Amino acid sequence: MAKRFQPQVHEAVELIWNQYDKECGLKGQAMLREAAEGGDMDAWAILARTYMGVTAVGEMNGLGFVADDEKVHECLLKSIKGGSAIGVLCAIADKGLHPTEHEAMLEKWESPEKVIEAMQEYTGKGGEPLASYLLGIAYDYGSVSFLRGSQEGELELLQTALPYLEEAVQGGFAFGMDTYKKCVRSSCRNGGDMSQVEKYRRYEDGFCRSGYPHALWSRAEDLYEEERYRDAFALYEKAAKAGHENSLYNLGYMYRHGQGVKEDPRKAFEEYFLPLALQGHVTSMYQVADLYFWGDYFERDFDKAFEWCGKSLDKIAQCHDFYNYDVLMPLICYCKLYGRGTSMAQEAAARSIREEMTREEQQEMLPPYKRALLQYLMAEVYEHGYGGLPQNEKLAEQYRSAATEYKGFQIMLSKLSWEKAEGAWKSLAAGGSNSMDKADTFRSWQDERTERAEGRRPWKLSLEWEDSYGVSFWHYDRDELRAALELNKRDVYISVLLNKNYKGCDYLGASFDGEKYYLQAKISAGYTYKEEKDPEAAAEVLAAWAEGKGLVGEGWQNDEDAQQRRQWNDYLHEADECQANDDEEGRIAALKAAADIGCGHAMNLLGIICGDDFKTASQWFLNATTTKVREDVVSAWYSLGRLHLQHPEGSGSQAMYYLQKAADMGETGAWVQLGICHLKGIGTVQDYERGVACYEKGIELGDYEAMYARAMLCQDEEGEWHDPDTAIRVLQRAAAETCEENHYQNEARLLLAKALMAKDEEANYDQARALVRQAAGEGCLEAVWTMSHFYKLEDNFRAYRKVLRDLADDGYEPAREELDEMYATSEWSECL
Repeated sequence: MAKRFQPQVHEAVELIWNQYDKECGLKGQAMLREAAEGGDMDAWAILARTYMGVTAVGEMNGLGFVADDEKVHECLLKSIKGGSAIGVLCAIADKGLHPTEHEAMLEKWESPEKVIEAMQEYTGKGGEPLASYLLGIAYDYGSVSFLRGSQEGELELLQTALPYLEEAVQGGFAFGMDTYKKCVRSSCRNGGDMSQVEKYRRYEDGFCRSGYPHALWSRAEDLYEEERYRDAFALYEKAAKAGHENSLYNLGYMYRHGQGVKEDPRKAFEEYFLPLALQGHVTSMYQVADLYFWGDYFERDFDKAFEWCGKSLDKIAQCHDFYNYDVLMPLICYCKLYGRGTSMAQEAAARSIREEMTREEQQEMLPPYKRALLQYLMAEVYEHGYGGLPQNEKLAEQYRSAATEYKGFQIMLSKLSWEKAEGAWKSLAAGGSNSMDKADTFRSWQDERTERAEGRRPWKLSLEWEDSYGVSFWHYDRDELRAALELNKRDVYISVLLNKNYKGCDYLGASFDGEKYYLQAKISAGYTYKEEKDPEAAAEVLAAWAEGKGLVGEGWQNDEDAQQRRQWNDYLHEADECQANDDEEGRIAALKAAADIGCGHAMNLLGIICGDDFKTASQWFLNATTTKVREDVVSAWYSLGRLHLQHPEGSGSQAMYYLQKAADMGETGAWVQLGICHLKGIGTVQDYERGVACYEKGIELGDYEAMYARAMLCQDEEGEWHDPDTAIRVLQRAAAETCEENHYQNEARLLLAKALMAKDEEANYDQARALVRQAAGEGCLEAVWTMSHFYKLEDNFRAYRKVLRDLADDGYEPAREELDEMYATSEWSECL
C-alpha cells in the first residue's frame, strides 16, 4: 500500500492546488505550517513548495508570484533532516539540492537510490497525486538522473516520467495537466502510443467540465494553435469569468488582431490590456506600450510608450526576471536612439541594438514586425556609425534588405521618423540622462536591477557533478560553502566554483585531489592558485571571495598553464571577430598566433581551413595530436580520419587507423565514419554487418548522426522500406531531442514520418503529419514540401498549391518540377 500524507496535509494540498482561490490557498499554507510545526516532515517539504513562486503553485491562489529562496531552503532543510523523502523530491523537482540539503540527505539515506525508492513509496495505487506529479517532473527534467549520477536520453526520461504524470492527473491533480499533456505530445511525436492523446483529452475534458480555469485556458490554447479562433475565444471567456488573467489577456489580444471576433483595438486596450496592466500583468503592459508606440487606434504617443516600457521593466525586475522582455527592446532602442519619448542615448542604444540583433540571430524570438524594426535600426547604426560603432555600408544594406522582407515594412517605415527628435540633445544636456543612458547596454542595466531586486550575492555558487552536470545558486551562506567543500572531498562534486553568468568572467574555484584542495582564481587577465590542506582555511578563502573581499591568505602563485589558456582564448576570440567581419586573412593570422603558443583547437581549425591542401591540413592535425588538451587531441585524430576518408590523396587504411584512435578516445562521431568504411570497403574488406555494428555503437553512445545513418540503411536507393521498425526505433531519440549537438533533428523527424507511414499509413498518419509539421516549422524545405503532400491528401488543394508556389519562388527545385509536371498534365485542373 502506498504511503499517504496525514489528513491535514492532504486537505491543504487540495486547497492550494485544486481550488484556484486566494482564500483557499492561504488557508492551505497555514494548515501546512501548523502541521509542520507539529512535527510533520512531509508538511515542511510541501510548505517549501508554497514559497517557490508561480511556477510551483499557480497564479490564482494568492501565494506569491516570486520565490522566497530563504524560506524554501529553511523548510526543505528541516524536512530532509527529519527524514522526509518528499523534501528531497521537492528540491530536485524545482531548484536542485543546496550543499547542506545534499549533505543532510546522505546522512539519512545510504545512497541516492535509497532516497528515490523512498520517494516512490508515495506513488502508485492509493498514493499521493502531488508526489506522483513531482516525481514525474523530476524524471522529465532529468533531476532524478542527476541525483543518481546517470545520463539518460531525453526520450528515455520522457517515457519514465509519463506514468507518474498520468497517475497525478488520474488522481485529480489538475495542476499537473500541462506537463502531462506536453509529455504525451512529445512521446506521440516520437513513436509513442497515440492512444495516450485520447487519455489526456478525457482527463482534460473532465477538468474543463468541472470548471478549472487553467484547464479551460489550456484547452483554449490548443484550439488557438489550431487556428480555431472562435472555439478558443469561447473557452477563454469561460476561464476569464473566474478571473484567469492570462485568459483575459488573450481575449484582448484576439480583439486587437480580429481573431475569432471582429477586430476592435479600442476594446482590446480599454477593457483588457490597460486594466490588466494597471494590476501589474506584465504581458498586458507590453501590449499597452506597443499600442502607444504604433498608434493602432489613437495618435502615437512615444512618451507613454516609453513610460510603459519602463513600468514593464520595473515589474520584471520585481519578478526576478521571470518574463522574457525581448519584445520590448526594439521599442526601447528606437526611443533611445532618436530621443523620442525619453532622453537620447545613442551610444548605449547602438550597443544595445547590436546586442539584441545578435540574440535574435542566434534564436528568433520576435514577431516579424519587431524583427524588421530591429533590423532597420541595425542598418541605421551601421550606416551612420552611431554610438562609436564603425560605419559599414555593406552590413547596413544587408540589414536594410532583411527588414524589407517583412510584408508590412513600408507601412512600418512610413509610421516612424528616422531622425533624432527635436530637442533630443537639449533633453540630454538638461539632465535627461539617467542610469539607463549610462549603461553599457539596456539589457545589462536591467540585469543589474534584477540582481538587486533578488538580493543576489555578487558571486554565484556553481557545483559541478559527474559528466559535466551542474547546479548553481545565488543565495547561500558560509555553511553552504563548508558543505560544498566537504562534498567535493567526498567526490560528490568534481569542483566548487564562485563565478558570474557571463563568458570570460572572473572566478574562484576549488577541487580536491585526494590530499588537499587546489584553489584557482581568475582575476582580469591573470590566473593564480594555491594549495590548501585545511578545509576550514579553504572555506574561509571562498567565503571572503563570496563577500566581495577578493583573495585572502598567503601562498598564491601565478598559474602559467591557465595564463596560456587565457592567451589562447584571446586569439580565438580575435579570430571569431575577424570571421564575423569577413576578414579571412585576419582570422588565419589570429589562429596561427594561437597555434604558435600550443593551442590545439586553433591547429584543428587551421587544418579545416586548409582542407583542400592535403599535406598542410594533415600537418596541422598531426601537430594538434601532440598538444595538452584531450578534447583537441581527440578532435585532431577524428579530423585526420575524415581528411583521409574524403580527400583524393587520402589513404583508406590511414582513415581507419585515425578514426579508430578517435573512437577509442571517446569521439562518438567516429563510429559513423568507421561504419561507412566497413559498408563501402574503404581501407578494409567490405562488411555490412560490421558497418551496422559501428552505427549501433554510435547510437548506444548517443550520436545523432549514427541514428540517422542507421535508419537510412532501412530503405533502398529508391526509397522503398524493408525495415521500418528498426528505423522507427533508432530515429525516435534523434527526432525528439533538441540540443546543440543534434544537427539531424529535422531530418530525423522527416525520415521517422516516412517510416511510420510505410509501416501503417492509416494508424500513423496523425503522428507522421505532426513530425513533418514540426520540421517544416523550423525551416526544413523538404519538410515544407512534404507537408504540401499532406494537404493534397486532405483535399486542401489551395494550401497545396500555395506551398508549392512559395517553395518554387524560393528556388526549391523539387517543388518547381512538381509544378511544371502539374501544368503539363490534367492534374492541375483537378487541383483547382
